Amino acid sequence: MSVNKLFKYIRRPLKHPLFKTLYLKPVILADSKGSYLQSEIVTQYEREIKWYFKKGASIKEARIFLQQNIQSIIQEFGDISLYVWPGTCNLTSKSIKGRIAITTFNRNQVIENILQEVELIIELFNKYPKSKLTFLETPLYSIVEWNRNKRHPDITEFYEQDIELEEQIVQLNKQIKLINNRIGSYSPKFSSDLACNTKYKKGLFHNKLTKRHHHNFNLYKDGIHPKKLLAVTWLKKITEQILKNCWH
Repeated sequence: MSVNKLFKYIRRPLKHPLFKTLYLKPVILADSKGSYLQSEIVTQYEREIKWYFKKGASIKEARIFLQQNIQSIIQEFGDISLYVWPGTCNLTSKSIKGRIAITTFNRNQVIENILQEVELIIELFNKYPKSKLTFLETPLYSIVEWNRNKRHPDITEFYEQDIELEEQIVQLNKQIKLINNRIGSYSPKFSSDLACNTKYKKGLFHNKLTKRHHHNFNLYKDGIHPKKLLAVTWLKKITEQILKNCWH
């Protein structure tokens, strides 16, 4: 989606829910992405969201947090609509210098590890049938841009990793979509907000107009964390889904 389309999207007012009663408390469990979205809260509906986030949190840490806290959360708020949004830190790992690299090129293994934790969260959540569970898809991000931001002397070695990372995220999100379908939930497509097309001319006489598909990682501060425009966009997308799930 182009920058202009993102601006048009966030300027459109939220559609108010048909009913006024909040019957599920929206709760978001995320890694550091959550803090960037929380800082953009404006509407009354966004202020209803309860946030839990931890920098660098993996899906396993999210599962352990829920095992330790889900009962007290439901006791405090009543039935909830929980949105689980880690994943980034399972796909890449950080060095002492703060640079990141892909965790493994074994695509099936890394995705299987994440999905095992997802199934454990579903099993845990089955104890609370009046509450709702959703797994949010992992947005595309860039190892190259993160390491460029960390002043790595040779980012060219990470181009291949960026390609593999994109494949892993695409495959992971396909599985997350299937799981959400199974449990009656839906996640917004966050990566679509990064997608854009650039027109250019090719051919011997440069007279053939064509499009180049790419991702606008300039919408990130550092290749991973969203700038204001993207954070507002994602917050609105999640809020629109919350309005469908939580008001009755």
